[in-house]
Amino acid sequence: MTFIEHLTELRSRLLCSLLAVATGLVLVFLWREPILLFIAEPVAPLRYYAPTEAFFAHLQLAFYGGLFLSLPILLHQVWLFFAPALYPTEKRFFSLALVFASLFLLLSLGFLYYYLPWLIHFCFRFGRELARPAISYQVYISFVGRIILLFGLTFELPLIFYLLARIGLINPGSLAQKRSHASLLILFLAALLTPPDLISLLLLSLPLLLLYQISILFSYLGAAARKNYAG
Repeated sequence: MTFIEHLTELRSRLLCSLLAVATGLVLVFLWREPILLFIAEPVAPLRYYAPTEAFFAHLQLAFYGGLFLSLPILLHQVWLFFAPALYPTEKRFFSLALVFASLFLLLSLGFLYYYLPWLIHFCFRFGRELARPAISYQVYISFVGRIILLFGLTFELPLIFYLLARIGLINPGSLAQKRSHASLLILFLAALLTPPDLISLLLLSLPLLLLYQISILFSYLGAAARKNYAG
């Protein structure tokens, strides 16, 4: 393919990706009422402090949900862009990886279905004898949406690390040595998403730290598979 053909292909993939995100956004917006009832149950009733806040909170929910739902399609578009440069055996391998990417995404959704309400209940159960939480509609939806998106992406890490180690782009030993740096980054991201207290920080960061350790194990499996294939 020429340079212009590559640019045309890239534009096509970007348009498909934007269409996937837009479709997911519309679907989540249409189903926003039952979704809101579920995620807001631990702290209901939510409050809004501006006439347009509830509307923009619904848009935020649709954006985060649409991005989450479209992740498998976004990965598929990336795969289609690079597929012409791969060998037939590599194409079969990465096609199978896309299936597992979708399964990991569903796994993250199942995990959040039980973990997210428990996390929110835990964070807001203290002090209820003395005060009632007055949670802003838009702030709460943004908080929950970022957590869902973060877990959706983090659940893909084991597969991503496996693939990168399988093709030789990362070294499992280096990942293990940089465990402390990754842990600090995870703690930093968790601190941005949680209320300013140690318990909430730990409740969000511990599953992410565990997923990183699992990802390192997957990278060792990928490196071993690469050696066997080369042998």
